[in-house]
Amino acid sequence: MMFGLFKSKPIQYKKRISVISRNQRSLYKLVQNVLQCNYAVIPGCPAYRVIDVADSEASSASIKKGKKMVDGVYFDLVVIENDGFRPICAFRMDPRGSESEEHWDQSTKDLIAAADSAKLPLFIVPVLQAYDTFSIVAKLRKVIPEECLIDKQREYMEEKLHEEKRVEMESDAVDYKKDPWTKAGGGKIV
Repeated sequence: MMFGLFKSKPIQYKKRISVISRNQRSLYKLVQNVLQCNYAVIPGCPAYRVIDVADSEASSASIKKGKKMVDGVYFDLVVIENDGFRPICAFRMDPRGSESEEHWDQSTKDLIAAADSAKLPLFIVPVLQAYDTFSIVAKLRKVIPEECLIDKQREYMEEKLHEEKRVEMESDAVDYKKDPWTKAGGGKIV
């Protein structure tokens, strides 16, 4: 081997375990499970795929600045219509999403401004491993008709109420064979 001449090994790559983070997957599955009708959810999407700079009224410098801003940020989830893939709303995870807006990342604040300008509802959520179904469904109800959402928590509460009523009715029903009055020779009172 000659001095200074080393044959370098080619760069090795590996396939990722998932195309989205564990936290995104949790939110994705929740949203996917409550959507019905003609709605779907897509994970991790660059902002420029969903919103663009309206260049008809802006200067070339502001257009360039606006395009640069949307090129560098991502939505964590986008809810779309299946026909035409029209964006309905988006979710952005911010490490301080549970705090007030003043504590959010600057990129999140920039994305909010761009989404507001584009009239795209944007929901900011904290980065969590599990999300509260009730709060996510409440956000989606603002932009999606109620009949197109499965509210699993409401269904659960209704089922629980029906089960409690059934148990109550069964416990109120008297087993006349074991009733002390019947055993003592008394008749059934109707």
